[in-house]
Amino acid sequence: QTFTFYSRPTGKGYNGGIKNFHWKGGKIVRTDKKDNGSKPLIYTLFSLVHAQNISFENTVYDGIQNVSGHNYDIIGCKNVVIKNNKYYGYGFTKNVKPDIGNNSGQHPFYSEIIELDFPYKPGKVGDFSAFGLEVWNLFTAKQKSYSDDIPSRNISVLNNTIAPKKEKGKAISYSQNLIGSHVKRNNMKNSQKTGDILIKGNTIENPCPVRPLTFKQKGKKVTTSVEWNGIMHFTELDRCVIENNTIKINEKGIAKRTSLFSFGEYNSDASKIQGVIVKNNKISGAKGKYSQKILWGGSGKQVIELESKVTGWK
Repeated sequence: QTFTFYSRPTGKGYNGGIKNFHWKGGKIVRTDKKDNGSKPLIYTLFSLVHAQNISFENTVYDGIQNVSGHNYDIIGCKNVVIKNNKYYGYGFTKNVKPDIGNNSGQHPFYSEIIELDFPYKPGKVGDFSAFGLEVWNLFTAKQKSYSDDIPSRNISVLNNTIAPKKEKGKAISYSQNLIGSHVKRNNMKNSQKTGDILIKGNTIENPCPVRPLTFKQKGKKVTTSVEWNGIMHFTELDRCVIENNTIKINEKGIAKRTSLFSFGEYNSDASKIQGVIVKNNKISGAKGKYSQKILWGGSGKQVIELESKVTGWK
């Protein structure tokens, strides 16, 4: 049994949705343990369209997300604060599998708690749709006409804890990756990109492990190019500060590459990323020869790394 809070658009632009919505406190616990990591369904707890002045604070989310799901889908929104929350687990399995039945076969391996998206109708851009078909089909024809492709901007992600789901002191699932986006668009001005993001003071422990180089989807062998942990990943970005975050890898074999900031997915490149500052972060316990690549993707010429502290390489 699941539920989704979603806001329907009332018009185009940032004023075309709900305003001044603030969720504070409480604990949301999932007791259904049927998710085995192979379901094609994607669950999003909060789906917000054209919303302004939104916050989620001081709430515990315990085992909420199915594999491939999101806690928040922020779609063309502005001024969003996600602060002092605790997120435990990612599905009820460590056996994360491809998104069987969907086109987004690799999505489960790097599904985010916070997905930043654009308001467009399903199928418009690549394999990913900002509006899932389940939500899109609930919109009226007029509401569908409000799809305007505006970016989410002014997003603050502060002092959250992301950790595995445990029972009787033992982890039964990994934690989820923190934030990202998938959509790649062409010829966008910087002001049209996702941007003005602050990611500060968060602690992430044992995020979903690297996807395998080879796996089966619909009975066919699928080969990917890299193995990695994409803690934060974007395909286009305009101004972002990532600082004072802590990433802990303390389970054997969980990561061959830990990437604090990545922009290699969906054939993105450094030319679509500008104004990113990464400083004073700490990553500990990662293993493997690729682990020291804190920043990964393209040439990285437009990414600035300052004073990140890396410990525990083996």
